Amino acid sequence: MTDPVDPPDAALPALPRATALGLPSGRRLVVEVGEVERLLLHAPNGEVELSIELTPAGPVLKARALRLDLEATESVRLAAPTVSIEAGERLDLRSGGAAELTAEQDVVVLGAMIHLN
Repeated sequence: MTDPVDPPDAALPALPRATALGLPSGRRLVVEVGEVERLLLHAPNGEVELSIELTPAGPVLKARALRLDLEATESVRLAAPTVSIEAGERLDLRSGGAAELTAEQDVVVLGAMIHLN
């Protein structure tokens, strides 16, 4: 990890309501200051590819990409009161070892045909 640009206690200048920086790829990095502070990465066509919103309730991260690859050498953990995974065409869950599904309430499996083994 790199050192911060300024020490945490250094006084930083205030930003105008919106600041934009053009990138060589044609993308634009925009910082918006208001009730909700936003860091936005726009594609050359104007679509928002990455958004970090600093809301009063906490940060919100949104990413829109051609592909999202997460790879860890030890583990990946998702933790939230609700987790939803939606696949428009196909969902594959695979394990090279054991797999376990544990629920403290009912487990519902719906499908036109359910194959076990």
